Amino acid sequence: GFMGALPEGQVRAFLDKHLGADDGQDLAEQALEGPQDDNVADRLQHLAEKLAQDPQNNDLRFDYCKHLIAEGLFEEAQTALAPALAQVPVQLRFDGLKRWLQALVFVDSDPRGQWSVAQFDAQIAQNKRDFETRYAKAQLLMASGQWPEAMDELLEIIMRDKAWNDEAPRKTMVGMLELMTPPTPKPQAGAPADKGGIQIAGATAVQQDPQMELISRYRRKLSMALN
Repeated sequence: GFMGALPEGQVRAFLDKHLGADDGQDLAEQALEGPQDDNVADRLQHLAEKLAQDPQNNDLRFDYCKHLIAEGLFEEAQTALAPALAQVPVQLRFDGLKRWLQALVFVDSDPRGQWSVAQFDAQIAQNKRDFETRYAKAQLLMASGQWPEAMDELLEIIMRDKAWNDEAPRKTMVGMLELMTPPTPKPQAGAPADKGGIQIAGATAVQQDPQMELISRYRRKLSMALN
């Protein structure tokens, strides 16, 4: 789950595993059946063409934006995200993409994006309520793939001031958890489900999946910080 800085290929593999479309034969999945070689430009063009045919397809838009961000095409990603962010309410997965994109843009454009973690820690040691520096550190950690460490820093802000900066730390953490959560598989016939049709995952299953255990642990931490 984003444990440490990852090379581009591993980041893309992680995203494809945890942020991919569901198993349905919808247009988003059909788009993924397009170019499978290493020509990233062709793949992005294929996704763009499919999205142009069906601009209301949120699954396809999510996949397209995800790949744009992974390739460092930040301006294009912002443009492609805009229609989804204009929806009311905004889907958590799109808000998560926005927060991830903001962290990457911060590192790319802000001088503090070149700081070391030690530099941030030295600054914070002088004032533990320096939320601006703490949030900047969290963005750096998020951009470098250190998501649990980034969430720990966000929790430090939330525990001290839940409302700081229009609740940006909470919203960022919620978005990160949403992106880290694998898509819910479609319930199969006979599988237990709640009244909303969502398959119930037992505690044992969560414990056996390190990714889900990590997500569950940080959701609990966030809940405790907000109470």
